[in-house]
This record gives sequence, C-alpha cells and structure tokens, in this order.
Amino acid sequence: MAVINNLAPTLPNAHERAMMRKAAACVRQMAEDWYIGARQKYGHSRLIMELVVLKPICEDCAARYGTPLVDRLLSPSTKESEITAVLPGKTRPKQFRMYDRSRRLLHMWGYEGSTPDWWRGPTCSSCFQDIRTGDGDGIFVVTEEPFADYFGLPEPGDAPKKLRGKARKEMQERLFDLYGGRCFECRKKLRIGANFTLDHIVAKSRDGAWLPTNLQPFCRACQDKKRDLPVETVVFALDMFLRPAPSDAYDGLVW
Repeated sequence: MAVINNLAPTLPNAHERAMMRKAAACVRQMAEDWYIGARQKYGHSRLIMELVVLKPICEDCAARYGTPLVDRLLSPSTKESEITAVLPGKTRPKQFRMYDRSRRLLHMWGYEGSTPDWWRGPTCSSCFQDIRTGDGDGIFVVTEEPFADYFGLPEPGDAPKKLRGKARKEMQERLFDLYGGRCFECRKKLRIGANFTLDHIVAKSRDGAWLPTNLQPFCRACQDKKRDLPVETVVFALDMFLRPAPSDAYDGLVW
C-alpha cells in the first residue's frame, strides 16, 4: 500500500496554483499580442483572422485513426479544394509551404539553407515519435486546433459586457501601444482622451466582444464611417510545429 501511495500524484499547493495561473495569463497576453501584430502585417481593419495551429501526425497514427497519407493523396476529396495561406510568411531557414485544408495536408518544399544540428524533424502530436524529414521536403498529415483554444484565449461569451474605469484605461493604453499610436484605418496619429476610440472589429450590434483580439484603435472619423459594416473572415494556418525554432532555447509562441 505504501508503494501505491508513493505513486499517487501530488496536487499543487496554493502557491504553485497561483504561479500556474500567472504563467497561463502571460501566455494568453503573448498570444493576443502576436495575433494583433499579425493582423496589422497581413490584414486590414475589417478582417478577422481565423488562425488554426497545425499539429503533425505520423503515418502510423494517420493510418490508425483516420486516412493514411497515400489514400489522402490518391482518393478524390469530397470537398472542394481549400488552399490556405501558411504563416509566418518568412521563415528561417527559408521554406515554401502550402496547406490543403480540405485534405489536411501540409506541403513543404526543401529548406533553402541549413537546419540547426539539434533539429530532428517534427514530433507526432499523437504518439510523440519523430517524423524524419531530411531536408524538410515532404507532404505531412496534420490536425487543426483553433489558435484561441491552443493558447487558452477567453471565449467571446466570457468577455465583459462593457469596460469601465481602470480596465478600460488599461485596454486603451495597451492597444494604443500595440498599434503604434495610430488609427488602424487611416494611419492618423492618435491621442488618448482626444481623437482616440476603441472600435469593435465585429460590431457590438453583432455581438462583438470586448476582447483585445476584437478591438482596434480608430480615430472618430473612421469609426463613424465604419459603423456596423460587415467584416471578412479569412483562415490562416500556423505550422511552427513542423519547422525548427530559431534556437533550441527559444521561448516564443510562434516562429
């Protein structure tokens, strides 16, 4: 009985739970900041970026739980081909990638340059065995997980109905800094307390949430023009788990 008790998991104490919550909050903020930066680089003021994280699956697991790679390539898809852009656009080493979302296949061309000595290839997200890629060239079976789910971002339904006081001020200052103090529509310089407004990408009248990923800085003139105009949703894929990180000690979220 003593041996069995020694094998029982130890629950984290109050201090450890507090540290875990703090770490999770830090990851959420880093993910929100990355999303906002990517939206500025690849999008526009009426664009919603629907990000999906691609997780590699080895051929054994693909055959065991779904459709083997060969069958995916040779069998006609029942869905219309859906080619999805892969982010980031520039990688190190440089590599061209294309994602066929209808078949859940990531096409990767060989690296233009050498890979780090420690890189052995991606790891299967199901069984954790290495997937050997050689020079990076190949076609890989993947699964998807929404960016918001993977990094623990809050659901729109969990967002506050309105921001007031300190919470609103902190949100204004954060977005002001992230967007470089400029209107995201016309690029005019803004001043908090003067011509600065927080615009909902998905309008409040369409159940838009008070979340950093649904807010952007606008001047008053641009907000009056936008009003409740519909927005465009575009899917982008993130493939960082199939490529080497900048270093084996890299602690960023996306590369």
